[in-house]
Amino acid sequence: RKGKNERTALQPAALQRCRLAATCHVPRCTGSAPRKGVKGRGRWPDGGTSTRMSRTDGIDAPGSEAGDDAITLRCDYLIVGAGATGMAFADVVLAEGDGSASIVMVDKRPDPGGHWNNASGFVRLHQPACYYGVPSERLEREGDASAFKYEDLSGGGEIRSYYRFLMDKYERGGRVRFYAGCTYDRSADDGTFRSDADGTLYRVEARRRIVDSTYTNVEIPSERPPPFEVDPSVECVPINGLEGMDLSSGKRKRFIVAGAGKTGIDAILYLLNNGVSESDIVWIVSRDAWMFNRDWFNPRTAMLTFPDALTCHKRSFEAYMTEMERIGFYLRIDGGISPSKFSCATVEAHELDQLRSLSNVVRRGRIQAITNSHLIMTKGNPLPFDVDDNVVVNCTANGIPRRPPVPVWQGKKIVLQPVSFCQAAFSAAIIGYVECCPRDKFRTDTDRNNIMRPVPYPVDTRDMIRSSLLSMWNRFEGYGLDSRTKSWCNKCRLLLSSHSSPATTMQLFFGFVLYRQLVAYQKGIEMKMAQHKDEFGVEFELFNSRGPQKSAKLAEAARTVLFVSVALWFVVLALVCIVAYIVFPGRSALSSSIS
Repeated sequence: RKGKNERTALQPAALQRCRLAATCHVPRCTGSAPRKGVKGRGRWPDGGTSTRMSRTDGIDAPGSEAGDDAITLRCDYLIVGAGATGMAFADVVLAEGDGSASIVMVDKRPDPGGHWNNASGFVRLHQPACYYGVPSERLEREGDASAFKYEDLSGGGEIRSYYRFLMDKYERGGRVRFYAGCTYDRSADDGTFRSDADGTLYRVEARRRIVDSTYTNVEIPSERPPPFEVDPSVECVPINGLEGMDLSSGKRKRFIVAGAGKTGIDAILYLLNNGVSESDIVWIVSRDAWMFNRDWFNPRTAMLTFPDALTCHKRSFEAYMTEMERIGFYLRIDGGISPSKFSCATVEAHELDQLRSLSNVVRRGRIQAITNSHLIMTKGNPLPFDVDDNVVVNCTANGIPRRPPVPVWQGKKIVLQPVSFCQAAFSAAIIGYVECCPRDKFRTDTDRNNIMRPVPYPVDTRDMIRSSLLSMWNRFEGYGLDSRTKSWCNKCRLLLSSHSSPATTMQLFFGFVLYRQLVAYQKGIEMKMAQHKDEFGVEFELFNSRGPQKSAKLAEAARTVLFVSVALWFVVLALVCIVAYIVFPGRSALSSSIS
C-alpha cells in the first residue's frame, strides 16, 4: 500500500486515504485515548481505532448530582442521532456559529454515519457524492469537476470512513463529545440516555436546544426481521448476506429478490454484475415505481438540464408523468404499467436496461409467507418454491417511513426534517444555518419556521405533487430567496447550483437561460397547483393567498437576472468596440467591426 499522504496518478489522494480507512472499520470505543488524526482540510485518516475524546473544552465535565445516579452533562446542543442529518446540522453549527457552541451527540450505533454502518459494502449512493455529506468537507474525489464529480458514487466503506473522519475532527476541536452505543429515552424526551454496554445513565442539560435527527429515520432490511413468515428450512437473507456468497459456484441457485425500491434495485444489479444469469433471478414487485434519471444530475450541466422539466405544463398528473418520461427525467421498468410508487430512487440508462432484462418479474402483491414449498402472495396463486435451490433476498424495508410533518423549531427542541425535495443532508444543513444566524436576523421560532416548511418524503406517486410544491415554496418564497439565507444556500456544496462549471454559468446569463427558467418556474407552480386541486380536491394553501403570478421574490429574481444578462451583453459589446478601435483605428474600421 502507498503512504497515506502520497498521491498517485491513477487515484486521487482523498479517495485513496478514504479507501484505506474503509478497510479498517473498528467500532468506536468509550474511554480510550484519542487517536491522532491527520490535520488539514480534506485529509483522510488511514484507519486505526476511532475513539471518543476523553474531554472537551466546550462541554462541562461530567459529574454526579447529589442523590441521583445519573451523570450530568452540560452543553449547548444535544443531537440525538449521528447519521447524515445529525452530522450535517452539527457541521454547520460548528462552522457558522459564534465559535462557542458545544455539542453532545448520542447514537445507538458504535460509529457515526447512521444506517451506513449496517448497509451492504457494495451499496453506493444513487446520486453524485458532491450532493451528500456535510458542507465543510468534500465527499467526492479530489480533482476537476468534469473528471470526477459526475461518476463518483461513493460506496458504503468510503462513507463510513468519511463520517468517522468528521467525528474525529469535531472531537479534536474540543467542542463535541460523541456517546456511541447509547439509547436515548424518547418517552421522557428530557435529555437522558443510557449506555447499552454498562447501563450508565446520563442526563444532558442543553442550554439551547435538543435536536432530534431521527424523526424521519431510515429503515433498512438488515436492521429488522422480514415482515412475513419464513419457514426455518428456507434460506432468507437481507441484502448484506449476498456479500458472503460464492455466486460463481458450480451449483446454480435461483435468487428471489423481494422489494422494488432502492435496496431491491441494488441487490439485482449486484447479482447481475457478479455473473448471475437473468433467468436465475425472480423479482417480487408489489408496486411499480418511478425513478429519477441520473443523467439529469450531472453536476457540470444540471443547472441547464434540470429546470427543463418545468417546461412540461400538462395539467393531468398522469399525462405530466408520461411527458416527463418522454424527455427522460423519470424512468420506469415497464412502459405498459402505470407506477403507483416513488421513493427518490435514481438509475441510469444501462442500469435500467439491466433491470428490464429480467424475465421473471412477479406482480402479485407482497409476500405473506414462505413455506418449504410455496411463496404465499397477497394476490393470485402461490408460487412454487424449492428450498434446496432458492435463496430469498429480503429487501422489503420501507426506507424512509411516512411521517406527518411537524414544525422544525419547537421551543427547546428542533426536529430535523427534509425542507428540500429528496435532499436530507442539505435540509439539515440549512436548518443548522438558520439556527446559527444572529438573533437580530431571526428573533423568534415562528420567524424561522415561516421560511421553511417540512417536505415529506413521497411514498405514492401523487405525494410528489405536494412535496414538489412545498420544495418550490421553500426555494422561491422561503430560505432560497430570503436575504438572510440565499447567499449561504447558493454556495453550499450540498446544493445542485453550487457545482455548475464556468461554461454553464456563462450560458445561464449570456443565453438568458436563467431568466427563462425563472419564468418557467412560475408556470410550473401554476401547473402543480392545478394538479394538487385535481388530485386532493383543495387548493395548495401556501400559494393560494397571493397566487404564483404575484410571487414577489420570484418576480424580483427574474427581473434582476434579466437586468444582469442585458448588462453583461452591453459590457461585452463595449469591450469589443474598444478592442476594435485599438486594433483597427478609424471610424470606418470601427463601424465595419461593429457591424
